[in-house]
Amino acid sequence: SYVGGLSCNMQLQGFRVEDHCTENTLWKDVVFQEAEAKESTKKALLDIQIDLPPLDGSADTKVAVNLEESSIVMSPLLVARLGEFFTPPSENSDSVDMISGWSSRQAQYLTEATNASLSQSLETYSSLWVNLSICAPKFLIPCDLCDKDSSVLVADLGRFELKTQLNDKEAMTKVVNKVEKEGYKIPLDKRLLPSRNIPTD
Repeated sequence: SYVGGLSCNMQLQGFRVEDHCTENTLWKDVVFQEAEAKESTKKALLDIQIDLPPLDGSADTKVAVNLEESSIVMSPLLVARLGEFFTPPSENSDSVDMISGWSSRQAQYLTEATNASLSQSLETYSSLWVNLSICAPKFLIPCDLCDKDSSVLVADLGRFELKTQLNDKEAMTKVVNKVEKEGYKIPLDKRLLPSRNIPTD
């Protein structure tokens, strides 16, 4: 932190999921970061930087998110087990209905809260600088998890990047001052009117 602001940095150095369902599997790790990728980047798997406000004064809030590449091995047995785990039994239908009703109420509450937050954000405008660099996971689909000579299908989904470009502060200040001084008016004669006989005074 610093005087008049806050800087927060969060990092996730690594993440791994092991397969304990498939016997004699050669792919013990089903979610992992490859050694070559980790060694070449020397970066954390997930890096989040938030500045409120940034020291350079470029915006009111600055958010930077960087996600490095990870690999996911598609294990049919593990996928089936996960499906069974998240599928509720039929005899608990009443509990499922109760949870569904609670979820609907929560979704409605979140929607109303989001709308209120958006309205407040519009009233108290602040600039947001965002830099997202997200590397999608690489999917590995082996034909046989227990055969070292098995063929493997690799699906690399690439990288997604998003970076905002803020308008010049001086230009924005001129526009705001002009609107505050002259107001925002739309002449009625420039509207699309249904009839020419409507007075435009």
